[in-house]
Amino acid sequence: MSVFPEGFLWGGALAANQSEGAFREGGKGLTTVDMIPHGEHRMAVKLGLEKTFSVAR
Repeated sequence: MSVFPEGFLWGGALAANQSEGAFREGGKGLTTVDMIPHGEHRMAVKLGLEKTFSVAR
């Protein structure tokens, strides 16, 4: 497909916890979004093959 069909509409969404940040402000703590694995062993952590990972600061 080289063009979008007539009437095609783009959409998008996000949740407040993905954009608001400031987890250390006002008594807020870490959420699951703050604990998403990153780095070289990211997939191993996500799949449960590696049990430890560091928290980005």
